[in-house]
Amino acid sequence: VLWNLLESAMEKAGKTAHWAARLALALVVVRGVQGVSPSSSRWGGIERRLGRWVRASAMALQVMAPCWACVGMTLPEEARLSVEEVWDTLNENYYDGAALRRGEWQEARTSLSEMASRDPERAVAFRRRTVRALRADKYTRLLDAAEYEALSRFDVLGVGLILAPGEDGTAKVVSPALPGSSAAKAGLLPDDVVEEIDGKATAGLSSFDYLDIVEGNAAQDRVDVTLRGGKRLSLERRVASVADPLGKVELVDGDVGYVRIREFNARCGRRLDEAVADLANRGAKAFVLDLRGNTGGAFQAAVDAASIFLENGRVVTRVLERADASEASAATEASAASESIPATFVAKELPSHRKKIVDAPVEVWIDKLSASSSEVFVGALRDNCRAVVAGDEGSFGKGKIQAVFGLRNARGGLVVTVAQYLTPKGTPIQGVGFKPDVPLGQPNFAAALQVPGIPLGGWPTSPVVPDARKVDLDFKATNRLCREDLGETGTGE
Repeated sequence: VLWNLLESAMEKAGKTAHWAARLALALVVVRGVQGVSPSSSRWGGIERRLGRWVRASAMALQVMAPCWACVGMTLPEEARLSVEEVWDTLNENYYDGAALRRGEWQEARTSLSEMASRDPERAVAFRRRTVRALRADKYTRLLDAAEYEALSRFDVLGVGLILAPGEDGTAKVVSPALPGSSAAKAGLLPDDVVEEIDGKATAGLSSFDYLDIVEGNAAQDRVDVTLRGGKRLSLERRVASVADPLGKVELVDGDVGYVRIREFNARCGRRLDEAVADLANRGAKAFVLDLRGNTGGAFQAAVDAASIFLENGRVVTRVLERADASEASAATEASAASESIPATFVAKELPSHRKKIVDAPVEVWIDKLSASSSEVFVGALRDNCRAVVAGDEGSFGKGKIQAVFGLRNARGGLVVTVAQYLTPKGTPIQGVGFKPDVPLGQPNFAAALQVPGIPLGGWPTSPVVPDARKVDLDFKATNRLCREDLGETGTGE
């Protein structure tokens, strides 16, 4: 399960906003990976690891007894296992191979678990020392019980059931059903095999495919499953509402379609598609997509949104799962020598009644808060010569992916950086971000497109109005240079 933890916003926010951000992230944990169209030859291995992230995030939704795997254990044994579990989870999933090979890290499992066994009252402290021993990035950290429990408020599938492919390739229940959910009431248990979901066989499908089946029936209030042995169940589906990801949508001067994208959530692709189609029907010949202040959201939502402006099969982004951090800058050239080849995510087909916008000039507005999934979106359009990037400052530069792992042997969970984004051309985003191609333009206070709720002194500092002539000239100038470069380097399609 791919997570875009919006640390830039969290670090700047107060306690209330901090929790709001965490809850919003929980809402998109599973939906953020549906509909993936990978084309890497080594995708199968990466998908298996993603399956582990799905199962781990399933545990993150099981807020039950303080240690539901520790029944019958002595306190020293429980403490030892809790430290070993943290070490094992990090060692299996942390993205930086060089950090994992350090001698200090390799010795930490034995030394710290033995210390915890001798002094079990300090088990929490030893788990924290285990994380510090890795010298991980700032995003990798333990979650306490309160932070962990907040995740239980959201169940994107709506039935309290988490599935992953079993050994024979058929869907299997991989975690206890959420307490009080329809799956729990129906008596579904871990290791139950689900042969069909809404009449579609699960054999040979991935965890992402299961999500696609359910999402395809999003208007329905029930999910039908068939278990091995022929037992059929109809589960009531309850899905938390998702906020509208778009702000102002406006046709400016009769020919420029302006869309403010506030966040990339589960509704973003569909809503943006509808908005752009409506603006095009009303006469828009160019588009301005405003990502200022958009700190990210769901990874797959950014892929869906970018697909509207890209021809089918064009590379949207690449995900490098396990490699030395120092290798990321040369990931495209040196991928054969690294521990992981980047997985490639490509533009998807739109529904048959929708038409892609692949010719009209596009300008994307960014600022220093445009981060994570926003940067995936920007990289996709820029590297494919589909947009000019405008702004008065560069984007944030968050190109890492986190997963949340539930801990069986302790209260709480563990956030782990599991991969990093690269642009279609293989350029890393982390710590770099994007510099604008052109300045945003002069403010026009007579007809400013202001964002409601932003206090004086907040972003945007200079409200501006889209100008069709400027967008067209900027786009043509940068597009010509981009295509010349594209012809020399390609995007690895």
